Amino acid sequence: MKTFRIAALATLAVSIPSLAFAGVTFKNKDKKQVEITIKRAGSSQNTGVPGGVTMEIPGSPLTVIIPAPPKSKAPPQKVDAADGDTLVYSKGKLTKEANPDDAAEATPAPEATAAPEGEPK
Repeated sequence: MKTFRIAALATLAVSIPSLAFAGVTFKNKDKKQVEITIKRAGSSQNTGVPGGVTMEIPGSPLTVIIPAPPKSKAPPQKVDAADGDTLVYSKGKLTKEANPDDAAEATPAPEATAAPEGEPK
């Protein structure tokens, strides 16, 4: 029984780091609360995010929708997101931040530098 308990705790400890990075991060950089709708396959959920708060949204892919202000003819703001994406709401605009991991993979390796003059190549 003790061996089973130790194995279960070890499995849990190993899985926690992978759970920490799953999902989508939503950052509200405005000072006011924003109401959002989170749509996943076949379901949706409405929630409010207070100003200055960062929220983790588990599960993906998903779509985050921010309705237009009352008495506005503007369409609602929609952004599709997947695991690891960061969505930022700032100055009334919803945007997706570039994932720094993707940029590092897309950056080509620097080319080999030429040997200084007088040294063999």
